[in-house]
Amino acid sequence: MKALFYVLCVILVLAIGHAMTASDGVVKHDGGPAAMALPSATPSPMPSAREYIGTYTIYAYCPCRKCCGKSNGITASGVTATEGRTVAADLPFGTRIYIDGIGERIVEDRGVSGKKIDLFMDSHNRALEFGVRKAKVYIER
Repeated sequence: MKALFYVLCVILVLAIGHAMTASDGVVKHDGGPAAMALPSATPSPMPSAREYIGTYTIYAYCPCRKCCGKSNGITASGVTATEGRTVAADLPFGTRIYIDGIGERIVEDRGVSGKKIDLFMDSHNRALEFGVRKAKVYIER
């Protein structure tokens, strides 16, 4: 009797599996409890941990003499400033930060202190257009 029960269970599992698999080999499901118990085919990436450090005033600068007093684009940390990466802040060099509405950046320059961040831009006009903003800032962990 047990053997018959096991055979029927195996047949049932195979039939359900066949019914849930499309011709392209993708398993289809209706979102029911059995489907929710299946492990994900690709693990979701771990969210980065962020530590809120406050609301900062965000300025923008470029590598010109008006903004920096020089025009070679070399930061206080010795690297070439890059738009989309470089910020000046009163935090240790190499600190990865996230600025709400702007994105991730790396502290590679100086020139501001306190709760201020200077966002590097490639052109003086773009830096002027950016203006001054307030934004929540987080340290990436």
